[in-house]
Amino acid sequence: EAYRTFFIEGVVALAERSPEIVFLIKPHQAGLWLTKRYKGDQPVAPNLLIADPESAEWQKFTADQLLGRMAAVITSPSTIALDAARRGLSVAVVAHDLQLDQYSPLPRINTPQDWADFVVNAKAKTEPDERSNDFVKRTVIEGPAASKILDDLII
Repeated sequence: EAYRTFFIEGVVALAERSPEIVFLIKPHQAGLWLTKRYKGDQPVAPNLLIADPESAEWQKFTADQLLGRMAAVITSPSTIALDAARRGLSVAVVAHDLQLDQYSPLPRINTPQDWADFVVNAKAKTEPDERSNDFVKRTVIEGPAASKILDDLII
């Protein structure tokens, strides 16, 4: 519950601090967090959208299609971090108090100030994000993955 509260408070504060930016929250269609299964108050700001996966207007958009329209991504620990990083986007993972070494070297959001710092840095980027590129290189096995995995297991 502390993680969810940190996430919601961070998004709302960020939206209020950066009214010129549209922030989109896309809950996973299986979890339906912040939509059907969420019992608290919805985060509200004029520049904050929640893409309800059960709503007809959002069903036609995949995460990959949305990523093609994003300037940067802040995500919970998920495969979206890799999907966004593969596009060269600046990516941060909301860690709060979780150990997320597997997402290194992506920035991790642990404090309220980390939200704002990430957005300031992402707005200044004109080239694909180097940390994202490094994350992809560290995470994805290029080439014939099956044989490389077997080599690692055997050797």
